[in-house]
Amino acid sequence: MKQAWPKRNQQPNKKQSKSVAQRDSLQVFCRLRPTNASETCIKVISDTVIQVTTPESYASARNVSVKQMQYTFQKVFDERSTQQQVFSEMALPLVDHLIHGRNGLLFTYGVTGSGKTYTMSGIPSDVGIMPRCLDILFNSIGSLQAKKFMFKPDKLNGFDVQTEAEALLDRQAEINSKSRPGLRRDKDLGSDPNLNHRTVDTTKIDGVDEDNAYAVFITYIEIYNNYVYDLLGEFSDGDSRSKVSLLKLIREDAAHNMYIHGVNEVEVKSPEEAFELYHKAQKRRRIAPTMSNAESSRGHSVFTIRLVQAPLDIQGDQIIQDRKMIGISQLSLVDLAGAERTSRTQNEGQRLKETGKINNSLMTLRKCLDTLRENQLTGNCSKIPPYRESRLTQLFKNYFEGEGYVRMIICVNPAAEDYSETLHVMNFSEVSQEVQVTAPTPMKPVLDNRFTPGRRKANQIFRKALKEIEDNGSTDSAHIPIDVGLVYSLGPAFPPMELLDPNDDQIIKNLARFLEARANRRAELMADIAERCANFRVQLLDVEKDRVLKDQENLSLKAMLDQNKKKMRSIETKTVDDDSKICNLQRELEDYTSKYKAVKEKLNEAEMKLQQLEEEKMRDKQRYNNKVATKTKELSREFELKMREEKELIEQNLRDKERRMKIARRALAPGESISSSSSTDNHHGVTTRSRRRSAESTISSDSDAKVPRLETKKEGPKTFVAVSSIRGHRRSRSMSHDQWLHHQPPTPVKLGTVFQPIMKKRKSVTKLTDVKDVTDSKTNKYCLVAQNQDTDGELETHLYKGDVVPTAVGGAQVILTDVETLKITSPVTSPVKKRVAAYNAAISKPKDVESRCQTAIEGHCKRFRR
Repeated sequence: MKQAWPKRNQQPNKKQSKSVAQRDSLQVFCRLRPTNASETCIKVISDTVIQVTTPESYASARNVSVKQMQYTFQKVFDERSTQQQVFSEMALPLVDHLIHGRNGLLFTYGVTGSGKTYTMSGIPSDVGIMPRCLDILFNSIGSLQAKKFMFKPDKLNGFDVQTEAEALLDRQAEINSKSRPGLRRDKDLGSDPNLNHRTVDTTKIDGVDEDNAYAVFITYIEIYNNYVYDLLGEFSDGDSRSKVSLLKLIREDAAHNMYIHGVNEVEVKSPEEAFELYHKAQKRRRIAPTMSNAESSRGHSVFTIRLVQAPLDIQGDQIIQDRKMIGISQLSLVDLAGAERTSRTQNEGQRLKETGKINNSLMTLRKCLDTLRENQLTGNCSKIPPYRESRLTQLFKNYFEGEGYVRMIICVNPAAEDYSETLHVMNFSEVSQEVQVTAPTPMKPVLDNRFTPGRRKANQIFRKALKEIEDNGSTDSAHIPIDVGLVYSLGPAFPPMELLDPNDDQIIKNLARFLEARANRRAELMADIAERCANFRVQLLDVEKDRVLKDQENLSLKAMLDQNKKKMRSIETKTVDDDSKICNLQRELEDYTSKYKAVKEKLNEAEMKLQQLEEEKMRDKQRYNNKVATKTKELSREFELKMREEKELIEQNLRDKERRMKIARRALAPGESISSSSSTDNHHGVTTRSRRRSAESTISSDSDAKVPRLETKKEGPKTFVAVSSIRGHRRSRSMSHDQWLHHQPPTPVKLGTVFQPIMKKRKSVTKLTDVKDVTDSKTNKYCLVAQNQDTDGELETHLYKGDVVPTAVGGAQVILTDVETLKITSPVTSPVKKRVAAYNAAISKPKDVESRCQTAIEGHCKRFRR
């Protein structure tokens, strides 16, 4: 055969193909958008090199130096390049590969407003890559197309071959469905009036196999917010779940090719029919205005052209009813959404969410290319590219692994205001060109030259001859215009036999040579047909034997097939339900994830604020403690000075009282000498008491009034310094041989109690900031020390003790088991306080003391006179 043909299910060994197949760099092209800006940052150096220069406004605003960088591409299209030139260089080879059974991927990349959609779609007066691909494809296969619905999608990325009767039923069902208004694609989507005035590309590709039947299918999807939507999907006008019914999932078929499950593949028979569907689908795309672009695409669009081809039978009339002989090739045209910066577009709300999803998918594409380049440079393929992080890269994973040709066009706006975004795009293109993609392997033949080439045209000529016979009613072969040379040619046409000169023998010689060659050719063809007939008889006998066995197997297989069909229907129904549930769960998961992130951010902010408050509290506490310590020292000094002054004053008053008592004794000394000894003996006790009273009574009111009164100022809680016990230290119940975690204040007051906590093995801390202090395997006891004042102003120490018990998850917990209270108290009232109280009571009523002393002296004098 002229063309090799592969089996659909036959896949080459990927390990062998990667090691043997040739590898080509990913082809990257660049196109500059025309601009009216006064300042530009891009200059075309040659057909393959551009120069990017830092604008002066950008350099001065950011205080950076001006740089000049050069980037190389497969081809550079400047502002004057036409759509035809771009298509001829980039997409025309991919259409040629599509017709010859190879896959292709073409996508545009750039910032928003750089001309990606114009390059891909164009305008009616100057169409882009996608319309030209359809024009050339239908120009090349025009009359070789199969009837509609001869090929039917099996919903598993494959196709089945139908008979003429089955295709006719499907065509009739399509006509009936269009007449019902409830099954229209969209009641408000009309046709585009500009399609009738569009430019048409008349280019045609040669080398198309005429013995194959072709069918063209198109799909159009949009990847919006990392979800896949079918823009050509059908749903009822009253269906409230229209958006859900258009949501699709990406799956992998039996040959490990990625495809969109349940996508609507529409068979088209002309470019106009395809453009009509494309125009209606465009109205479903998410397009919104931004600060950078008035009609910015909010998702990635993928327009896929699938070409299905199958060989004709030996008569060249019908398609062979064997799905293994079907060849499928596809060309995917991807219009990526533009990368955006929020600082420039000022997006908010839904637009901001869309921008995040677009940038994440483009970042994932770059990650995949970086990983592929790293694996190829290091020779180690252990690092797997993150295809599944985005629906875009997951869908086109096979292309980057050598299942088709990949081409990229970088669209750039040379205006200076887009310099920073342009620099990122150029860096991405530079990385992409370093990726090596395995070249697709050619198709393998499956027909083994069983059928004669040119059978389609021979069948057409034969039918034309029969029609001529029926019309003319004659059997004269001279009147039948049959060109037999197209099937079994005996050679070229007869040479000219017009004899102009009677002496010219060259015509006879040429005719003799021609007839001799023609006879030899006839002998070869006769031998070939005889050999073919003998082989056919042998094959016919073998087929007849197999037919009897196959009929028996067919009966049993039909019964199994019916059962399997029922199972498949139930499984498909369940799968569709599960897919819708999965989509709903994924949306809920994303919502919960976003809420979780928001709550987590708020929690982190609250923890940071709490930590700051704790730090401020600790600093305030430290400052307060320092102030309290300073104030305590000052009060202690003032109290000592006061006590010293009061003590000196009391001593001075006592000395004055003693002096006055001496004066009183001298005054009473003569009277005592007159009394007799007996009276002295009898009244000795009275005299002694009288002396004491008289001595006390000699204290004048004037001197007593000057005696200061010891008072205690009530100025809030008192701070006392604990005095160590003179009786020595004794242990309390805290004494043990366990490992203690001693948690005490930063500045503890020394204990002066009789019982003292003695911990031989302990670790003292002031703050529990490290978890390891509690979870240490050696620590089994815990003691918390708290010191404060009681209601009397005395120092009171509390020891909160407990056991450290390990938990089941590897931590530890403290169980408080005991509280000890240590305090210095006296069984009776303090002597100092008694003396102060008595002194204050004595001096509080000086007139009473003077009168009592005077009365006592007078009574003593009366007794002495008697």
